[in-house]
Amino acid sequence: MRLALPIVLGFVLATLLGACTTTGDTERYKQEDVDLSTAAELNAKLGLAYLQQGNRKRALEKMRHALDLDPQRPITHHYIAELYRQLGQYDLAEEHFMKAIELDPKDANTQNDFGVFLCDQGRHEEGVKRFLNAIKDPLYDTPGQAYENAAICVLDIPDRERAEKYFRLALRENPFLPTALYRMAEVSFNEGQYFRARAFLQRYHSVQPKSAPSLWLAIRIEREQNGTKLAQEYGELLTERFSGAPETQLYLESMNHE
Repeated sequence: MRLALPIVLGFVLATLLGACTTTGDTERYKQEDVDLSTAAELNAKLGLAYLQQGNRKRALEKMRHALDLDPQRPITHHYIAELYRQLGQYDLAEEHFMKAIELDPKDANTQNDFGVFLCDQGRHEEGVKRFLNAIKDPLYDTPGQAYENAAICVLDIPDRERAEKYFRLALRENPFLPTALYRMAEVSFNEGQYFRARAFLQRYHSVQPKSAPSLWLAIRIEREQNGTKLAQEYGELLTERFSGAPETQLYLESMNHE
């Protein structure tokens, strides 16, 4: 199970590449008068920059070096935990997530990202606890995402009642979260609340381009609401834009059975 939103790793590090000089494949920090702690931070951030570029080998080298320089820096444990998660080394990922939280229990980004990790491992309740821990931080700038992640996590149990609760809280924090809007449209449709499903899907389409899944959902909603003409318009758009999509095949099969 994958959560809908990308993992939050903090801030953009494009400027970091200007903090070192490069000769061939070797980076040399200008570390005159720089203490070990600062050097560790620079290595950790450069490691994250490599990770974001997809260069996991260089990322691991930099992050390990950062830990050698200062093993008590929580952000390094956070970054290397995410790297190990991507590498599928889940025991090491969890070890470093736990260490990062031990060193800085109030860091909301680490709590959120550890929640993502736990939910991906099927440890739903543990994951939700981490998302709610993140939200407790009054300075956390994306509480809506944490609520959304919690909703998606419990939906996988499935616990639709709690999922709806968290989706609503997510939209209270940020009314334009596309994943929450789309999932609420799905939940409402599955519960037979077609008018509400239509409203959520319309809001979704106001912030996201129409896709094959969203058009197929719109078609089914309109059919339930006797909106035959609008359902037909959505169907034409689906077949025109997404001729090879599985949803298009489902639509065409449904037309044959009418």
